[in-house]
Amino acid sequence: MSFNIAMFDSKVNIVVVESEGYGSIVPHSHEFVELVYVKSGEGENIIGEKKIPVKQGDLFLLADRELSHSIFPFGNPADFTVWNIIFPFDFYNYNYALISPETVVPLEKIKDGEYLINRIKEEYENKNWMYEEITYGLTGALLAELFRAQPSRRGKANREQSRQKYMSEYIDVALDYIHKNYDKQISVNDVAAACGVCKPYLQRIFKRERNTSVVAYIIKYRIEQSCRYLLNTNYSVATISQMVGFNDLKYFHMKFKELVGDTPNKYKQNVEREC
Repeated sequence: MSFNIAMFDSKVNIVVVESEGYGSIVPHSHEFVELVYVKSGEGENIIGEKKIPVKQGDLFLLADRELSHSIFPFGNPADFTVWNIIFPFDFYNYNYALISPETVVPLEKIKDGEYLINRIKEEYENKNWMYEEITYGLTGALLAELFRAQPSRRGKANREQSRQKYMSEYIDVALDYIHKNYDKQISVNDVAAACGVCKPYLQRIFKRERNTSVVAYIIKYRIEQSCRYLLNTNYSVATISQMVGFNDLKYFHMKFKELVGDTPNKYKQNVEREC
């Protein structure tokens, strides 16, 4: 049986707990992030069926709401002591998925690790003026160093960040091209060529980033511009439909009614009446 533990009922967002022996042997999950430091002794962090050995000086992160784990001591339970630094998931803007709960990092491999962990404990226990702000900063620094200590995952994160950046740039180019050429007979191939990518790739990333297709976006943008012309000019509906890139008047009427809810003329009348 596994239990789910909610965030401690605390007036502060970071809680530092020291436990020893059998304090964490019951399998549990929790609605908060837990940074665990083995202060003394040896034991194992049990995650599902996996048993990960931990010993004095080790640091590991538990940041998965669905994860069930327990910590079991070896030898004399009184010799096994852990410090738990606990805080809400949204307290820091970190991608916790980049650190596996099975990853154990010796504190000595983390720059200023010993200083940071001891200051966090000291600030929390003494509760001097502005200790919450100092504890927040120290814990954030320790987390950042923990992320930095895992180069393989950092590389993966950097690659993903670069990929997202390129996708965002392609989308920006596509939108700029559409906005400048919506009144012409443009196709998805034309937009893809402007971006310097193939049509299937553009369609895929456009759907992912904008939650719509390129064609649907072009039509929606054309209808939006037609609304602007209807309200600010005296052009006929037929003329406006051509001005925004529609060659088929019936198709323009159909799409306008589908997206706006009224025919072009009724839309204009209703808006003018409200004004």
